[in-house]
Amino acid sequence: MSNMLDYLMWRGDISFENSPVNEVDQLVFAYISYVIMDDFFTEGITVREAAEKYFEAHTMQEVQKDKSFIHLAPIVLKSAGESVRFGSIKMYNYQNDVNVSREEQFAAVCLYLDYDNSIQVAFRGTDDTIIGWKEDFNMSFIMPVPSQCAALKYLEKVGADSGKKLRICGHSKGGNLAVYSAAKCSAAVREQILSVYNLDGPGFNKKMLEDEGYIAVQSKITTIVPQSSVIGMLLEHEEEYTVIKSSQTGMLQHDGISWQALGAKFVYADDMDTGAKLFDASLKDWLSEMDNDQRKRFVDTLFDVLLASNCDTVSEFSKNSLSSMAASVQAMTSLPEEDRAIFLKTIGLLMTKISDKIGSNVKKRLNIHFNTQEKSQPLLDNSPKP
Repeated sequence: MSNMLDYLMWRGDISFENSPVNEVDQLVFAYISYVIMDDFFTEGITVREAAEKYFEAHTMQEVQKDKSFIHLAPIVLKSAGESVRFGSIKMYNYQNDVNVSREEQFAAVCLYLDYDNSIQVAFRGTDDTIIGWKEDFNMSFIMPVPSQCAALKYLEKVGADSGKKLRICGHSKGGNLAVYSAAKCSAAVREQILSVYNLDGPGFNKKMLEDEGYIAVQSKITTIVPQSSVIGMLLEHEEEYTVIKSSQTGMLQHDGISWQALGAKFVYADDMDTGAKLFDASLKDWLSEMDNDQRKRFVDTLFDVLLASNCDTVSEFSKNSLSSMAASVQAMTSLPEEDRAIFLKTIGLLMTKISDKIGSNVKKRLNIHFNTQEKSQPLLDNSPKP
């Protein structure tokens, strides 16, 4: 089945004038925002020029050796740059900030679509940095997190400075930032927004979902998740979401390259996988039994243990898995006894929740099976004998 790269190959020669921006384009824009362009970005650089600059400094072998789930983002940039559809698009307002002390990871870029004189805002999702993942976890007990504040400031400036119509998108945490900034921006900027695409990004707490800004922009939000979504189902979603098919399984479905596309649309699925539903219900039950202080204590401990490996990125942690795990285990054993006990108890509670949900689901299926058998037995008993 085709994916985003196939889309760029087969439909990349179709201009936006002949086929307006669509949902697969939104994923392309979101993945372009993942590319690190700090060393060569200049205002007005085209997608084609950015791809050329990137691959002047990086080889294809380097890209392929990268083990992060966004490692193919430069390939998306290259394919987009070589296409009629994306190649001449000019980019502006690139921003990339990672601040360990503030536990912030934020990046965004604007792309100018001259076919309808609009601005496409693309927020980068969680990158490969461990601190970026910690900020994601912080969302369970803090709102706003620093990247949400940065996204709001960014959108306000882009909207006010340009005065143009806006489309906003993001994958993973970038989807959350897209929705947050659209909901919290001024009424004037909100009027400029044409659409908001949350591509498998986390939701929000209930207070946010009741916010008047969120309610005002809700009809413009499109949320897309793969069948086994985990990240995209975190926290709460008030808006409806579209479930799509992926060529991967489990957590690996978060990789947008695996999302199946047919023409200008994704391939839709009827519903979420049972396993994803069970995990989502387990996680929500687990979080509901912890207050914000308990959540913070757990997340801080978890990432203190991970950062004890002296790795800055998830890829680095995985590449040096034995030494990384050894350092993390050592850090855990060195925790104060009370902290270690609470941490392990919290993980144990999550495992119990998952086990209970699986058991309940199996029991429900067995009851359906036996009830069906009981109802059909009289029919079998009364059937003509040979």
